[in-house]
Amino acid sequence: MNRKWGVIAAALAIGLLAGSWSSALIIRQRFERDLSERIKQQAQRDSSLSFRSVTDFEWDRLYIFQPYTTKSEIEQTLRTTWTGSMSIESGKGINLLVFTKNQRVVRYAELSRDIDFVVPKTAKGWSPTDSVFPITSDGRRFIVRACDNVDSAIH
Repeated sequence: MNRKWGVIAAALAIGLLAGSWSSALIIRQRFERDLSERIKQQAQRDSSLSFRSVTDFEWDRLYIFQPYTTKSEIEQTLRTTWTGSMSIESGKGINLLVFTKNQRVVRYAELSRDIDFVVPKTAKGWSPTDSVFPITSDGRRFIVRACDNVDSAIH
C-alpha cells in the first residue's frame, strides 16, 4: 500500500513539474512575441531602438548573442551558469537576448532573424541607458546595429 502511494506521489510531482515547465515556456513565448512586436513598432516610428522603451520590467544589463554562440561563451559573458534554451547553438535563425538584474537572468528571448543584430564580438553587454541602437530595414528584416550605439556616437 505504501508503494502505491509513493508511485502516486511521484506521478503527481512529475505532473506538477511538467505543468510548471509548460507554463514557463508559454510565458517566455508570449514575452518573445511581444518584444518582437514592440521592436518592430518602434522601428516603424523611429530610426533608433531603445530597449528601455520596449521592455516593461527591471533590468540592468542586456546581452545579445548571435547564432551559433556556444553555452560556454554565454556563461563566460554572463559570468554564471546558463540554464536557458540552447536553440542558438545550432540554429542560424535565432538571436538570443538576455536581460539581467544584479548579475541574475530576469528574462531572455530567442528572436527570429526577421530582427537581426550586428554585435561586436567584444561586447560586454549594455545598460538600459546605453542600449539605444540604430535600427534600419532592408525590406525583409529589421537590422539593429548594436555596434553603433547612438548615445556613444553623440558624445
